[in-house]
Amino acid sequence: MKLCFLLYEVISSQETDIKAAFFELALRIGLPFSFHKSTDSLLAEDFVISYGGQVPGNFSGLELPYLQDGTYDSLEINGTIIWTFLQGKTHDVVKGSINLLRFEHENLNCPRRDEKGRIIPTEHILYQKGLLQTPLLENNAAYISNLIENIIGKRIDRMYPWEKGSYVVAMTHDVDGPKLHSLFARNRSAFLGLIKKNKFEKDSYLQSRWTRKEKAVDPYWNFDVWMEMEKQWGLKSAFYFYTGRTTNGKRHKHDPHYDFKNSEYINAAKQINQAGWEVGLHYGINVNIDIAYEEAIHQITSKVNQKKVGGRAHYWSIDEGHLPLTSFGKMEDGELDYDASVNPQGLGFRNGSMLPISPSLFNKSVSAPVFIVLPTAIMDAYCMKRYSTSETPKEDAVKLFRQIKEANGMVILDWHVRTAHNLGAWQGFLNPLHELMSEFNSDERGIAMLPSEIVEAWTKYSKQLFKGDNI
Repeated sequence: MKLCFLLYEVISSQETDIKAAFFELALRIGLPFSFHKSTDSLLAEDFVISYGGQVPGNFSGLELPYLQDGTYDSLEINGTIIWTFLQGKTHDVVKGSINLLRFEHENLNCPRRDEKGRIIPTEHILYQKGLLQTPLLENNAAYISNLIENIIGKRIDRMYPWEKGSYVVAMTHDVDGPKLHSLFARNRSAFLGLIKKNKFEKDSYLQSRWTRKEKAVDPYWNFDVWMEMEKQWGLKSAFYFYTGRTTNGKRHKHDPHYDFKNSEYINAAKQINQAGWEVGLHYGINVNIDIAYEEAIHQITSKVNQKKVGGRAHYWSIDEGHLPLTSFGKMEDGELDYDASVNPQGLGFRNGSMLPISPSLFNKSVSAPVFIVLPTAIMDAYCMKRYSTSETPKEDAVKLFRQIKEANGMVILDWHVRTAHNLGAWQGFLNPLHELMSEFNSDERGIAMLPSEIVEAWTKYSKQLFKGDNI
């Protein structure tokens, strides 16, 4: 069965947004699909979904409500929470999906932002509504799927981006400060530990003194430690390096304090790549134009045998002008393969999406996506009580992981390279990860992928399902 989205009376200024939303929803419904401006090109065996106009008198498909005015909010239907556009008893699930995919829901409650432009975590609207760990976009698609099944009288025989019944796990590591022996790291731990009385940082400072005195290996230089652990877990990961300032990407005072051009970092990146792991970018806070991304990518590709490069922004800093879609457009123009920066500074889904999204659908036109955004739902610090807004962060992380597993979804786990030390400032950071890996290794449904492999699988899946525009 093929879905045909009939949009023959849609307002032209809204057409791109509507098609982008239907594109994302169709991928989650799991059926081939196309867009149509008239009924002339429809086949009898096609299932038609009409939106934005009057349907013919003999219409037998699904007519989704189209609203001009209303309020964005969550709505529970038969036990499932969706995000929609409400007016009285009528709601518009397509506009609700657009609201999430464009990240416009984040400004509905006028939240405060920090000095880096990020929303204060407790002021994010999905946090305030208790919905950060709810896959709203996938629920919107499931809602439409149920409407289709009610009309056809049977279950949809859908397609999947990976093996049916399975879920995908990817591991990433931000390379923020891989050396405790550096002058900056020692001074930072001394200040926070001795002056600010942070007991964890004090321990790190004392460890730096002892290990330097004994000429021991730097406790934070843990690339090989991670790779050995991951071999035992049955996966490989991506390491995101900060490659330093470039001509068009000036250094920010909060960027990592190391020089990627030093031979030890280049050698580490080469060894990671040669072993079959992935090397990516941890782009700086001021890297926010296409040419700056190109320059940063070149720092990787000129030293490592890797043609495509993805990455994550330092401090999740993608909110240039509070407009993530604008930042994604610049990343795509800078030929970044993917971005993994979408996180609400907590456990969960910043824009309600558990699965990859394709912002280029909004920035350009409907086609198979060439730039993918991978949401990062679970990060090390947010599993730790001392950095979390929750009283039970580790339990919350395991619950979220299980939820994604049961939904046949995708989860990215981000643990900084230095946390493998598991002492001092990073004491206990590995404990939640070991529990998550026990969940992963407890059954055969989990598939380990590199982030670049997820992008490849999602792109292939998108091309397989999308059958044409303006037919």
